[in-house]
Amino acid sequence: MMAFTEKTTNENPPIRVIFYSGYLWSYGYEEAYSRFLNWFKIFPGEIEKTRLSRLDICLDTDEIAFNEEDRELFITRARAKANHYVDDSYTYGKNFSGFTIGRGNPMLARIYNKTQEIKTKGKEWFKAIWKENGWDDNKDVWRIESQLRRAALKELKILQVEDIRENEDQLWHYLTTNWLKMNHPKWTVIKKPINPDIKPLF
Repeated sequence: MMAFTEKTTNENPPIRVIFYSGYLWSYGYEEAYSRFLNWFKIFPGEIEKTRLSRLDICLDTDEIAFNEEDRELFITRARAKANHYVDDSYTYGKNFSGFTIGRGNPMLARIYNKTQEIKTKGKEWFKAIWKENGWDDNKDVWRIESQLRRAALKELKILQVEDIRENEDQLWHYLTTNWLKMNHPKWTVIKKPINPDIKPLF
């Protein structure tokens, strides 16, 4: 989605672009961004600079699962922790579905049962992506997701799309080691980097 603004300020850029998850999962964020830049060439003028106002980064895994008791094992810089439940039409009562940690500004983390969520939100196309990456469809997929807004991104020196690729391993290390961690062996599945020779952001 793209929106134009009448009055430009530091917090209100002339053009705001939102990439929705379906588009990003179809092409990847770099290809999605490149497609937008190519499409934008139909307009007169040039893009002088860009900046990120929000970034969501996640990992999906079927190697581990979480339960309500795990809440007390998290060590985080955020003050707020909340459990969430979803209705399950196949059983009585409510089933645990995950956590939210943090208030969202400037950061929060969500840990939740993604398999359960796609049943209620109709995102069955995720299953094809998971299967391409070795999903055991007898297991639930859990998502570990962090949401960062402008203030956090600025502090971490991730100011534009190009900065994501250069810092993604360092960012994931910070999010799963400094900002949030879990006092349990299964957290090693979450925090392991793509590149083991990463250098910390701080």
